[in-house]
Amino acid sequence: MKQIKGLDSLRALAIIIVIYAHWTVVTFNPNPIINFINEYIVPDGHTGVDLFFVLSGFLITSILLNAKEKSKPTAYLSVVKNFMIRRALRIFPVYYLMIFTLLAIGYEGVKLDLGYLLTYTSNIHFFRTGQWGALGHTWSLAVEEQFYIFWPWLILFVNNKYLKYVFIGSIIVSTLCNYYCYYVIDRGSFPFLVFNCIECFGIGGFYAWARLNEAHSRKFEQWVFPLFLACLLIYFYWRYQHGAFWNYTTFLFRIVDGLIALQLIIWVMNNRVHWIQKYVLENRVLNYIGKISYGIYLFHDPLQPLYDGFMGRLMTRHPGLPAFLGNYYFSYAAKIVILLIICSLSYRFFELPFLNLKKRFAYQN
Repeated sequence: MKQIKGLDSLRALAIIIVIYAHWTVVTFNPNPIINFINEYIVPDGHTGVDLFFVLSGFLITSILLNAKEKSKPTAYLSVVKNFMIRRALRIFPVYYLMIFTLLAIGYEGVKLDLGYLLTYTSNIHFFRTGQWGALGHTWSLAVEEQFYIFWPWLILFVNNKYLKYVFIGSIIVSTLCNYYCYYVIDRGSFPFLVFNCIECFGIGGFYAWARLNEAHSRKFEQWVFPLFLACLLIYFYWRYQHGAFWNYTTFLFRIVDGLIALQLIIWVMNNRVHWIQKYVLENRVLNYIGKISYGIYLFHDPLQPLYDGFMGRLMTRHPGLPAFLGNYYFSYAAKIVILLIICSLSYRFFELPFLNLKKRFAYQN
């Protein structure tokens, strides 16, 4: 699938939402406009993660459908093999670099949870224990990796005319799993198994499948837009109610997130407005942040306690240092700069050499 710069801008949006949710201490602000934005407008962290999931479902399904179209059925096993290798080259190197670096410096909890971290099963560990372990953000990476294991088989070996039932089924199964977690076994805080998230992948995949046929694509997009408007109303109503209505409908949150994310993807894919294309979708800063967003997601979680701990010890040992070093806003800005430097260096000198190896595993016809 040809690179679409606007999707990198969506990745940038997703990672900005996640970092804001994880790093920002939101308290009441005397400025009513800022307080209103923080309270009702800024999305929750799960919205950013679910946007990543929908994007993955759309892109991975598009790649597999394209390979399916160009390959003979006898070559599908080769397509699966190359898909797995290409995903491994993208995901594994920098992930394990992070894990072993944190293990070497004695980052709290990594040694204890090492087995789960190395096998991409931290989501299962968090679900079973009902507690966040070390590197809690890796749950979504584990979900992604588990998704990659079975999704190619469905897309390649199910006849295209029946694939819509795969996507619809994934949405139904995921919704039922979320309902079960929230209201049957009371594990609502940890709906982190792959089947709790598969609806987002299915929503993205459904659109990739619809785009195989222009008439289907137009009809699909016409159906999505009113659902998107309804989901926006539901989302902001939940925010306004502060949980009163949310308590009875929590299990639907990924459908709401997923349809909002899907409409954003549809807008990107169909945009014809020149200034939006130039200043938003092809914005160099957003495109670059989107390009290195995987590294940003990996490193942002451990960076915060490492930086805060270091600065806390530094200020204690050297009370004569300038007070602004301990200022919340200065620390926030410093962490952003450090994170971008780390991720840029990681992408340029560590990730890119592995990405270049993907050329050796092109999908065969």
